This record gives sequence, C-alpha cells and structure tokens, in this order.
Amino acid sequence: MSLPEALGALGVCTLDSLEGRPPTSREVALDLLAADAFVTYAFEAAAQLPDTAVEPFAAHLLAGIRA
Repeated sequence: MSLPEALGALGVCTLDSLEGRPPTSREVALDLLAADAFVTYAFEAAAQLPDTAVEPFAAHLLAGIRA
C-alpha cells in the first residue's frame, strides 16, 4: 500500500468511526478535523508521486466514503 493510499484509508476509517455518534459532540469535531487532515495529506502525497493520477485517486477515496 502506498503512502497516499494509507493516509486516505485512515481518513475514510476515521469518518466511518463517526457513524451513529451525536453530531454535536466535541469529540466528533476533533475526529472530523483528523479525517480532513488525513485526506489532505493523502492528496499531497499523491500529487508528489510521479506516476499517480490524482483524479482516479480521488474517485477511489470517494467510493470508500460512500460505501
């Protein structure tokens, strides 16, 4: 697994962990910030790899979030 894939997976897993939790709790806000950071770092890492097309990578992450 590449670094962008690993970071993206962490972001998706963090979002998945929020399911069923009250949306107004402080912990949810912190977890949302963490998920955002993981996904941001995933895209930054993907953009730095020479053979990584960012658009398919984005589609792959979005599919994981929708699943």
